[in-house]
Amino acid sequence: MIEGVAFIDDDKCIRCGVCHNVCPNDAVRHDGERIPDEVAANLNWVKTLLSHEYYFDDIEKQRQLINRLQRYFLKNKKVAEKTMEEIEKLVV
Repeated sequence: MIEGVAFIDDDKCIRCGVCHNVCPNDAVRHDGERIPDEVAANLNWVKTLLSHEYYFDDIEKQRQLINRLQRYFLKNKKVAEKTMEEIEKLVV
């Protein structure tokens, strides 16, 4: 609890799901429900980068940044996919 509000420490969470069943206010959200929030946070990050003076009024630099960020997120997608493949192998 932090100032009367329940807080889940993601570093210590073992993903058992018990909190979803015991929270009287349905405040705990499944990972999939957080996707829109995470996408919005990513877009805000990109907009912040694009607003930097380095990119101001230079469409070519902006396009190069977008290309680099697309590769960055594609790498994250590939890591997630490979991880999911390997997780399946752990189930006995």
